[in-house]
Amino acid sequence: MGRTILTLMLILAVGLPLQLLAQKEIRGHVYDKETRKPLVGATILLYGEQSVLKDRGVSDDAGNFVLNNFKPGNYHLVISFMGYTAGHAAVIVEEKGRQETTIPLQNTGLLRNPITLNSINVKIPRPVFNIRKDTVEFVAGDFQTMPNASLKNLLQKLPGLTIDMDGNYFFQGKPVNELYIDGRAVFQTAPNSSGDPKKIAEILQAGIVDKVQLADKKGLDGMIEGSKNEKVINITIKQSMKKGINGSAAAGLGTDNRYTAAINANMFRTDKQVITSGIIDNISSPRAPSSVDENAARTETNHGPTTIGSFMGNASFDISKKVKVNTNFTHLYNAMDQDMQKQRNNILPDSNFEYNSSSSSRRVMTYNSIYSSITIQPNDKDLISVDLRGTFSPSSYQSKSSFLSLGGLHNDTINLGNSYTSNEKKDNRFNVTTTYTRRLNHQRGTLISNFTFEHGNVKEEQYNMSQNRIFNAGYTDSINQLINLHFREYKFNGQISYQRPVNDHLTLNGSAKFSNNSVKNNQEALNFDNVKKGYDIVQPSLTFGSHNKTNEGNVSTGVFFNTPKLQAQLNLSYNIIRSSIDVYSAAQIYRQNIDYLSPTIHLSYKIDNYKTLSTHITRETRLPPLIQLLPVSSTANPLYIELGNPGLRPVVSTSMNITYASFSLTGLAFSAMTILELPDNSWGRSVYSDSTGKQISQPVNTKGYFTVNQNMVLGKRFAQAGLTVNYTLAALYNQSNSYINYFRNHIRSINIHQVLSGSWTYKKLLELKADMGLQYYTNSYSIQNNNWVATAVYFSTFSSSVYLPLDLNIGASVTYNSNSSAHQQYTIVNSWLSKSVLPAKSLLLKLYAYDLFRQNRTYVVAQAPTYIEQTSGIVLSRYFMLSATWFFGGKK
Repeated sequence: MGRTILTLMLILAVGLPLQLLAQKEIRGHVYDKETRKPLVGATILLYGEQSVLKDRGVSDDAGNFVLNNFKPGNYHLVISFMGYTAGHAAVIVEEKGRQETTIPLQNTGLLRNPITLNSINVKIPRPVFNIRKDTVEFVAGDFQTMPNASLKNLLQKLPGLTIDMDGNYFFQGKPVNELYIDGRAVFQTAPNSSGDPKKIAEILQAGIVDKVQLADKKGLDGMIEGSKNEKVINITIKQSMKKGINGSAAAGLGTDNRYTAAINANMFRTDKQVITSGIIDNISSPRAPSSVDENAARTETNHGPTTIGSFMGNASFDISKKVKVNTNFTHLYNAMDQDMQKQRNNILPDSNFEYNSSSSSRRVMTYNSIYSSITIQPNDKDLISVDLRGTFSPSSYQSKSSFLSLGGLHNDTINLGNSYTSNEKKDNRFNVTTTYTRRLNHQRGTLISNFTFEHGNVKEEQYNMSQNRIFNAGYTDSINQLINLHFREYKFNGQISYQRPVNDHLTLNGSAKFSNNSVKNNQEALNFDNVKKGYDIVQPSLTFGSHNKTNEGNVSTGVFFNTPKLQAQLNLSYNIIRSSIDVYSAAQIYRQNIDYLSPTIHLSYKIDNYKTLSTHITRETRLPPLIQLLPVSSTANPLYIELGNPGLRPVVSTSMNITYASFSLTGLAFSAMTILELPDNSWGRSVYSDSTGKQISQPVNTKGYFTVNQNMVLGKRFAQAGLTVNYTLAALYNQSNSYINYFRNHIRSINIHQVLSGSWTYKKLLELKADMGLQYYTNSYSIQNNNWVATAVYFSTFSSSVYLPLDLNIGASVTYNSNSSAHQQYTIVNSWLSKSVLPAKSLLLKLYAYDLFRQNRTYVVAQAPTYIEQTSGIVLSRYFMLSATWFFGGKK
């Protein structure tokens, strides 16, 4: 394994562009000529011919700067700092071979400027972004948005930031799962975390934003969490919006008894912030009727009528300079109705087996959560935080379906019947986390301790009733069953870590982690007694009791090296896992002892101010989900029983990713990422289908799994035209194994996904947005002669909004989907007409039409290792709605 990784690294190193070796650098030191003190944050501009800006930099904490984004030629250097006379220098860069690569500048000190100017007019091409250490920063005012546009509308205009069809955010190919406001967490659910941008960006308006910053996700110890490979967003609020309260209130009524109502109120201050949001509607949308983002996410169009109710509140405030509090609560209600048709082709070695079903279902889910965190810093050395979280989540599910199975050489009927499933579930959890950070004297380092206790209690009651007529046997199999499940979990985690700086660039670190997880599961399956008219006949094959215990230990040590050019994290961990599963109902005990070394290497090289090359290599373990360790994991469909595997081993995975990312002053963003994953004991499935149409599946450990994933993002901001274009290409190749009727099935998968999106704003008159994409995925199965089965899904969305005199706005959006495998396509056309009234356009009246031509459908094709399934259904259809929205607290 090590030889493979070393070979790949050598190949990548050799493949770097040779011109990097001959790269020129301009170095200088900015200081006050009188006091000789360094000037921090001075602006350095490098101009080429015809006064074209070639590079831009900022002096660091020592007053030093480096420029290296240029070719040989004649340049003009300008150094400026507030209150000082700007410095100018002519720079001639000659090509004299690879030895003379650094050009040191002399006399870069500045004199104070005693002249007070009444006005100043400087015309310098503004860069689309700024880079401050590891943070990319955009100025919101450089991206024109329409009045009352959402934060999502603004984020869509940033080069390199993409949003997929499910509404998930990515920056240069890396997922963005957290959003902060002025550095404060919002709607957080765990320490060192914040809320989902997908949710928050729909609530807040673009007009409150001053800057948008994107940076790498960091852990409690301040180190980059390379294994997560994530970015976070931080938005800063305009000073003018830190007065009073701002937000909106809206309500709408429509045809077919459609309705919506929403409210949002926010207060932002230097020492506090409060965000509240509430919405209720039956139009399957979490967005207010005032929304200008009419290209709905896929999750809003692929299901039936849904009633949504939510109320969320977040408060973050400083009690004093030493005490800070962050608390939030969430109430969500979701009731979804669906009518679906499914066709599943099971992969078999010697015959064809097709399962067809038509179902109607209703799912009701309620989620209640409260989270509170208090941080105390009694002095400049100690920091204490306590985090509490509790959730209460009841849910219910009812489904009626009819089914038909076909198979054999002549596609004969194997069985047919109908089923009914009812499920009631209560999931309650409680979590407390304490963190203590101590900065030791005389730069002896920092000590961090973190302890977490969590308790979960789940109760579930499920009724299964079905009648299944089996043709080749000539009889009917009836099931009338009650299943009770009780799940109790106790988890305790602890971590102690220590960091010791050796010098300005090198830090040593060490840590010890441990966890104890205890889970008790009891499932009782009772068949209906027709004589006693009650559920009191025990079904032994589905009844069990088990106790899962897992103890994990981890000791690691490493170094962190940090210079302006290079960041390196090298860690070596020794991991111990001791697990046991006592299935006491069957008098069986499964034990596993796993010990392994886990190296982690993270390297990030800053080629220049705008280009970075990084790689991350790690070896880590992934424990099986608890549901896969239970003797029986699912009985919802009596024809498809899913068993667990108490002996399932964890996956120990070695992975490597290499990322190149760059920005240019002209607004061009580019990134390319390659990810290789090589797991040991990967998880597959063993499936057995009998002659009656029943199927039993179980997770198993397999060999021969690996994945190669290539992502590329190209974004460009045309500032003068008001146009942003982003292109994403993702390609994945995967190999895995499964077992079907005891035959080994080798699966090869290829998935190619590409999206081209654009957002164009013309003055305050016109806004156009478009997304076009293609998803192509194909599988080959060895037990079916390695034939490739392919599916292509085409999708596009387009919206236009025209702003007319008299504060009128007219617009339309079109969503098109085509699925080659299902031979189906549909087009959703929405349209609206709105008018703003009252001073500052604070009241918006809107007439909205959804799905004008009644075309909305859902078609999904899933290619799994053991089956190919097509799902279709009729979802929310045409309605008209009249709404009014009041915006308050806006500042010019």
